[in-house]
Amino acid sequence: MLWRIAWRGLGRNRRRAWLTGGAIAFSVLILAFFMSLQTNSYRTMIDNATQLTAGHVQIQRPDYLDNPRQRATVGGVAALLTRLRREPEVVGAFPRAIAFALVSHGERCFGAQVQGVQPDAERRYSSIWQYIEPGGRFLQADNANEAIVGALLARNLGARRGDELVIIGTSNQGSVAALAVRVVGTVNSGIAELDRTLLQLPLTAFRSAFELHDEASVVVVMAANPARGRELAAQLQPLVAPNVARAWPQLMPELEQAIAVDRASGYVLYVLLGIMVVFSIVNTFIMTVFERTREMGMLMAVGMTPGQLQGMLQLEALMLCGLGVIAGVALAWGVLTITGFVGLPLGDQGDAVLRGFHMPSHLYPRPGWRDLLVPSAMLLVATQIAAFLPTLKIRRLLPVEALRAV
Repeated sequence: MLWRIAWRGLGRNRRRAWLTGGAIAFSVLILAFFMSLQTNSYRTMIDNATQLTAGHVQIQRPDYLDNPRQRATVGGVAALLTRLRREPEVVGAFPRAIAFALVSHGERCFGAQVQGVQPDAERRYSSIWQYIEPGGRFLQADNANEAIVGALLARNLGARRGDELVIIGTSNQGSVAALAVRVVGTVNSGIAELDRTLLQLPLTAFRSAFELHDEASVVVVMAANPARGRELAAQLQPLVAPNVARAWPQLMPELEQAIAVDRASGYVLYVLLGIMVVFSIVNTFIMTVFERTREMGMLMAVGMTPGQLQGMLQLEALMLCGLGVIAGVALAWGVLTITGFVGLPLGDQGDAVLRGFHMPSHLYPRPGWRDLLVPSAMLLVATQIAAFLPTLKIRRLLPVEALRAV
């Protein structure tokens, strides 16, 4: 009975119903679009930042994060890699050896972070090779004395592609580690700290010079789902003890903080938009109660209680919002599907900013159930609250006075 009366009530002022339903649909579209844009930009940001250097999870000595000493190495790397690669959520695992040494070219000498890497694994799972300047190349042979160097470090040294660099440091046994490498490429990542200190050479050559055996400073693990970095680290911990598995939020806390701040600011804007929609719905139902006072008085005269009248108007609000949400979800799904394939170009200025964060020049928001359900549920709840406030007047309504209303 109430459903029929409520449905009929929606048709009393069709123009107002269409405008209110359209506002709800547009709000769902806007909220879903920007939530999806936010979610996918975070995923891309995490992927690009972790692929550059850190990885999704790192296996380290317990004290390595706070004090990255050269001798704080993970032992038994070969057996550890075998165990890690058996895990279904692990896409790849590879070692890196890291030392701080002096690098010289001619009369110039600077400190650098020297990394011994496996060229095949780095090319497959890391993105550092994508930032090599034109004319250079990434490391090829695992045992060759060749290196890629950060662009700022190469500039400070006065070195170019093909030049020889001399690396002098301290081996893990306490003796002098020395080797000469030839520059095959310079890396311009856009991160000054990295470009000023980075020098990568093959892991075999690194181990030979720094007297490492089956050891590495860190073992980098790439996950099938970067968002599950913490869960994967907890899952791997029993396999890597007495070492520790650290997820990317621990390795890159500044990235997690930036995402948290941006997400919070986004939620503030979403709530403000929801409040604007609530005000428009409140106005709609104030007019509804005012215009239908005589009808309500008649319904009360034939036996309906104020609570039933309130329930009728709540049903009207539910049906109106439901129709708006369905239309909004359909529109959002279509728009997000199209932009997911085409992308959103941000222009030259936006492209320059995104390159600094290692983001692509196009953003690709794609439809996700969470991005569609959250705004839909939020607007359904907001609509019910907005419809409830004007109906409080019905509690004080007397049938005789209502029937006399003009």
